[in-house]
Amino acid sequence: MSTSLKWGILGCGRISNDFVMGLQLVQGAHVVACASRDLSTAQTFGQTHDIATCYDTYEALCADPAVDIVYIGTLHTLHHPHALLALKHNKHVLVEKPIAMNEHQLSQIVAIAREKQLFLMEAMWTRFFPAVRRVRKLLKQGILGQIHCVKADMGFAFAANADRIWKRSLGGGGLLDIGIYPLAFVSMVFDEEPVHVHATGEISKDESVDIYAVVTLHIRV
Repeated sequence: MSTSLKWGILGCGRISNDFVMGLQLVQGAHVVACASRDLSTAQTFGQTHDIATCYDTYEALCADPAVDIVYIGTLHTLHHPHALLALKHNKHVLVEKPIAMNEHQLSQIVAIAREKQLFLMEAMWTRFFPAVRRVRKLLKQGILGQIHCVKADMGFAFAANADRIWKRSLGGGGLLDIGIYPLAFVSMVFDEEPVHVHATGEISKDESVDIYAVVTLHIRV
């Protein structure tokens, strides 16, 4: 028996476009509404993906009784308030990474989701890659034996005018955007909290965001 879910898309940018295209392959998933700060942007997005209802406020999307679950694809700094908005309207939430800017924001989001018994998930899509799922299966079966060390890295050449990457006010920096992927992989392998964290890297002079970082996690196994 398949479950039908009616999705609302909060934010109509590139990442939301990619998500909706992928969602078309999921049985029982139906996108019924989208919202942007600009109505014309939402309408263009709606026409592209055959979405009937388009809003020019995020509040209206979250208040829509036809929406079961909200996907949040806005800027990093807006994930926290937008997740709270959706949860307060009793919507399940799938929010792009990073789910929040810091631990305090995350604790607020998790607390409300637990209080209302709503589904909440960070959209860490790499965990669902076939290769990664295979690794998880091998780890669970113990075929690889005791893991003592994991090395993971990721890099990307971003354009100089990519404001969401280079501006601190927009939640920029390499760690929050792509550094989160290797860290998530390490946490998946060990499934334990590190007892010590050491990090080094380079900070941009103009915006004070991290250009690159090297992080060492010490985990008791």
